[in-house]
Amino acid sequence: MNFDGIPTELKAMPNWCTWKWVVENGERKKVPFQVSGQKAKSNHCSTWTTFEIAYAAFSETEGTFDGVCWMMPTLPKKYVIIDIDDCVNDGNIEPWALNIVKRFNSYTEKSQSGHGLHILIEAKKPFPRCRKNGSHFEIYDCLRACFLTGDVVVV
Repeated sequence: MNFDGIPTELKAMPNWCTWKWVVENGERKKVPFQVSGQKAKSNHCSTWTTFEIAYAAFSETEGTFDGVCWMMPTLPKKYVIIDIDDCVNDGNIEPWALNIVKRFNSYTEKSQSGHGLHILIEAKKPFPRCRKNGSHFEIYDCLRACFLTGDVVVV
């Protein structure tokens, strides 16, 4: 993770928490946590904190958390996250995904797995659903935990 790569404008918001890998119902998941160790909620901003506090909790409590997490606002505001899965193979971005990245020309990072991308843009979500017609990508504008890496993609 490259926390320096995360946009400064996001770091200035009090929309942060930590996260860690948890096994629930036999499935490994990324789960947001408050710095106190209780679960954070995407619909309760009272469970969020500043980037500085979340980062300190992550870096100063070795092994307690696996990273920091930006929580999207509870109502749509100015940002949309496009989450593209299974589009990076052997470190190379698939041509169809690269076209999307170039089209938006915005902050783009590799996902936690290294096999996907996150694109952050200033926009309004074009349709109500997060995934449309079985596409490779999901679009979020609120009530979502974003497990950012700061592993910026430069094209």
